[in-house]
Amino acid sequence: MKKIAFILLIATLLTTYLWQKDRPTHAVQTISSWSTVDPSLVTGISISNDAEENIILHKKEAWMLGDKTANQEAIERMLEHLHEMRPIRVVTRNPKQYARLSVSDQSARIRLTDKKDHVLLDIHIGKPGSDLISTYVRLRHEKEVIAVNKALVWQVNRTKESWQAQENKTDNSNDQKDPYAHPL
Repeated sequence: MKKIAFILLIATLLTTYLWQKDRPTHAVQTISSWSTVDPSLVTGISISNDAEENIILHKKEAWMLGDKTANQEAIERMLEHLHEMRPIRVVTRNPKQYARLSVSDQSARIRLTDKKDHVLLDIHIGKPGSDLISTYVRLRHEKEVIAVNKALVWQVNRTKESWQAQENKTDNSNDQKDPYAHPL
C-alpha cells in the first residue's frame, strides 16, 4: 500500500511540474514594450487570413482594394480595434504552443504600413481567448504570445469580397414589377 501511495505521489508531482513548466511564471508576465498604432498614419494594410487569401488595402483619398473602393467602415473599425487593443497577460513564450494558439508564422497576419512603407504593426492573430472577447496575438519576430482585450479573429477571416464597398442602389419604384401582376 505504501508503494502505491508513493508512486501516486511521484506521478502527481511530475504531472504538476510538467503542467507548470509551460505556464508563464510571474517574471514572464512583464511585457517589454507594447506600442499602439495611430490609425491616421496607416496607409497600407496587408491581411493574410486562414483561407490563404492575401488582401491588400491602400489609402489614397479613400481606402481602396485594388482599383475598387473598399469598405471604409470595416477598415476604420479594424484600425480602431488595433489602436485600442491592450495586453491582458502573457499566455506563453513557448514556440511549441504557437500552433495550438494559432499564432505560428503560417497563421493569420495583419501588417500595417505608413506612406513611406515603414511597418507600423506586424502581428499574428490567433484564436479567440476563452472569454471570447479577447484574442491571442503574437508580434512578428517576437516569442511571447499575448492575450489582448479585443476580438480580432473575425476581422482577419473576412473574405476579399467583404472588404469591398457595397454599391449604393437607388430605389426606383417605377421600375419595380408588381409581383401579383398577370404576365401578358
